[in-house]
Amino acid sequence: MDSLTLPKTQRAGAFWERLEKFHKSYSRFVADRITESGVESPRRIRIAVIDTGVDFRHLGIMVANWVGADAKDDDNELHGTNCAYLVHKAAPQADIYVEKVFNKNALGFYEVGNLAKKHNEVVDDIENAIREASIKSPRLMFAAASTNGNNYLRAFPASYDPYVFCVHASEGNGEDGGINPNPPAGSGFNFMTLGIGLEVMERLMPNGGRKFPSYKTVVKSGTSFATPIAAGIAATVLDLAARVEAINTRAENNLRRPEGMKQMLNLMSTHKWLGEGRV
Repeated sequence: MDSLTLPKTQRAGAFWERLEKFHKSYSRFVADRITESGVESPRRIRIAVIDTGVDFRHLGIMVANWVGADAKDDDNELHGTNCAYLVHKAAPQADIYVEKVFNKNALGFYEVGNLAKKHNEVVDDIENAIREASIKSPRLMFAAASTNGNNYLRAFPASYDPYVFCVHASEGNGEDGGINPNPPAGSGFNFMTLGIGLEVMERLMPNGGRKFPSYKTVVKSGTSFATPIAAGIAATVLDLAARVEAINTRAENNLRRPEGMKQMLNLMSTHKWLGEGRV
């Protein structure tokens, strides 16, 4: 994956504190969910983390409720697990589904998708799956720009505009993290959110007499870590749209489309310039 180990920054912690404060602030303005015959209404927003799998021993994963008869504790790289943890922090009201790279049906069920794997060239099968899923029903897909700075162009599928939101990494105060590729000239709106100085888990494989792996907290950075946070922010917007009575159905449906969510993120963002493009 494209994450880089960097010194810890307190600005990332301040970002999480502000986001948690925001989640608490809107609770009195939204309608409560009603459960009838075991079904919640409004239904929770579903986020697919399409990555390397999930490890249920991860401390950030253990505190959440996970269900599913076919759930597998399988993530050798721990990248997908860390992404699931980050998206849960960003969108605590959402239902999260972890798909191990790459299930061909992984895009068909969810409102928001976090796509992990990056390629230097377009992959036809992935491009077709993204396009077909978008045409079938509105959904939002987020992918990492890359973490090689100006040494490489924007990676695929993040480059697949207009179907995919390309996510760049910032530090906690919204400044460029210094690892992003320059947006292509004329690319217009480019989204950037926290991806620098994040506390995640690293797994130490057993040796000697130990039977199970151990885990430690490390600080990492990467656009692939900014991506689940961006997906979580978008999911929170969709959740609010479904639960705030003043928002009508037409506006809610528009937010489920890339062009509508792009307008909303644009309104929520502070505009900056990164290379040739605005972020």
